[in-house]
Amino acid sequence: MKSASSFKINALQPLLLPALLLIASLVLWNAVHDLSSPHALAGWKAQAIQMLVAGATVFFWCRLIEVVFWNRLAARRGRPVPALLKDFVAILFWITAAFAVSSLVFDKNLTALLTASTVFMGVVGLALQRPIMDAFAGVMLSFQGPFDIGDWIKIDDTTNALGRVTRITWRAVYLITTDEVTCVVPNHDFVNKTVKIYTRPDFFFRDSIQITLPYSVTSFRAQRLLVGAANQVPECSAIPRPAAISVVEYTNSGILWRLHYWCPDGRLETWRFKVHQAVQRSLFYASVTVPAPMLNIQSCETWPHETEQEPVHNKLLHQLPLLASLTDEEFGFLLSRVPTRLCRAGEPILRQGDPGDSLFVVQEGAVAVYIRHPAGHDRQVADLRPGQFFGERSLLMGEPRSATVIPSVDTMVVEIGHAAIAPLLKARPELMDFLSKVLAERDAQNSSLLMKENDPNVAVDPSIAAQLLRKIRSFFSL
Repeated sequence: MKSASSFKINALQPLLLPALLLIASLVLWNAVHDLSSPHALAGWKAQAIQMLVAGATVFFWCRLIEVVFWNRLAARRGRPVPALLKDFVAILFWITAAFAVSSLVFDKNLTALLTASTVFMGVVGLALQRPIMDAFAGVMLSFQGPFDIGDWIKIDDTTNALGRVTRITWRAVYLITTDEVTCVVPNHDFVNKTVKIYTRPDFFFRDSIQITLPYSVTSFRAQRLLVGAANQVPECSAIPRPAAISVVEYTNSGILWRLHYWCPDGRLETWRFKVHQAVQRSLFYASVTVPAPMLNIQSCETWPHETEQEPVHNKLLHQLPLLASLTDEEFGFLLSRVPTRLCRAGEPILRQGDPGDSLFVVQEGAVAVYIRHPAGHDRQVADLRPGQFFGERSLLMGEPRSATVIPSVDTMVVEIGHAAIAPLLKARPELMDFLSKVLAERDAQNSSLLMKENDPNVAVDPSIAAQLLRKIRSFFSL
């Protein structure tokens, strides 16, 4: 109650000065306007007091509208009301007061006054045609409200003036571009040109990039690679609209695809770079090369089918910390025994608590990791991109799955099972020492991440690595 009352007092503070001025002028007028009073005034002094009362009244009403209407409207809309609109309403009040004073205080003929004002405004209008056009265009913008302060806009396609609106004045609209440059756009440009508003009706919009992929990449695989890449940008994937792909054309070098994704604001260069970066990462781990322009005539008797297994590529598994100590011969032995799996979006790859003895590496697409909360619901703790892996504790120690992993798009994963790695550990038992240390480091990093510390250099307790080593030996019966 106390905070609510103090808030109301603070909201009414702007009315204090106008109210005191109005009361003082009325008291003064009441004291001197009676001709029978010894303090009565006449002539220019009485007219001055009447003008003071009229000015104080207009001042009070303008401030009252500011507090009662404009501030509430700004709070309801979640953004400030343009100053131009408030100035226009205030000027109407002052013009009305000026005509009233001229007619009632100075006994001027209102009709003649309006006629003379019309002629004067006509002459001024011819002399100040462009500023007046800007002023009226600004008034139209304020009343119609096609955009507001904070919106990202762009004037037609012939200029790079894409920016965020910071001010709307009588003459121009001020924009701040992504290069932190202020652009001043005259108001009449918004009447004669097309305006793109990127943050209406929602505060996000769709953008697209184009990329050529080889003909050997099927539409399903292209969707995994490109849509999965867009979902790797957290700011874009947080928008409640799905990314999508479409075919632009078939060229001599491959199929030209368009990736449609959603941007949270008008910083196009930033979001395009992040999406391009994610696309390059996905293509690298999938060993897909963007084809160069060429003319190649060949006969294709068969096309690749989605049900066929994609080849496992050396560089995808070579970057895994768990496999860093393998020799080339051991690596070749492992590659011949690991299959790939196509996992459909929304269908869990594994569930928390289920038994398992394999590790998965994301080759194409993206997956979300969920941990069951004590309250009973699942909480997302991570998003994994191509080159990242999960399930290492089940592979090395046979523990139940510690999380539920669900693909956010169709995803291709490489599965390394117990049967594939067991011969390597039996042939070279010292590998288990290395694996226990890597596993201890990963456990420490995961714990740091769950505690929201995200420290990559977290210290590892040697006793934990020793415990993990005993579990690995027990699981592989070594």
